[in-house]
Amino acid sequence: AWPTPVTRVALVGHSLGGLVIRAAGAVAAELPESGRHWADHISDVITPGTPHLGAPIAWGIGHSSRGLGRLPETAAVGRILDRRSVGVHDLVAGLAEDVPPLPHARYRLVAATLTESHRHPVGHLVGDWLVRPRSAFGRDKRGRELFPGADVLHVGRTDHFGLLNHPEVHRAMEDWLP
Repeated sequence: AWPTPVTRVALVGHSLGGLVIRAAGAVAAELPESGRHWADHISDVITPGTPHLGAPIAWGIGHSSRGLGRLPETAAVGRILDRRSVGVHDLVAGLAEDVPPLPHARYRLVAATLTESHRHPVGHLVGDWLVRPRSAFGRDKRGRELFPGADVLHVGRTDHFGLLNHPEVHRAMEDWLP
């Protein structure tokens, strides 16, 4: 029903939104073919601050809820912490290899660190307070990449939410999506 034919769709998902985009693309790719499918039009996927390999804070909450659940005095708090959505549970380990990238889409991965360099020990350890650079870039400890050939951008001296309106991210998106 769009007034002109759709030839290109670019999706941008910050943080958990990037995991939602990947999951939606995987589900769409599995649907039976019925002509051109919306996922066939996805040309670009941009994921600022997405924990493709999980986020330490989610891992900590997950383990805390299980630990608190073992003691009768704290079991109620553990149950409350464990009542997170399935999507939030995905933040613990990310989607990793479970959800492959769309083969026809160009991936642009954005990571932030509190430090100028993502190789600085503090930047490497805490990332943007929520997501470490390696997870945002989809690179595991052994150097394997979830998104081979993806364009990557590191934004230093900002935090997770600073990516939302950061001028470097805006400039990169203008270059990536002419």
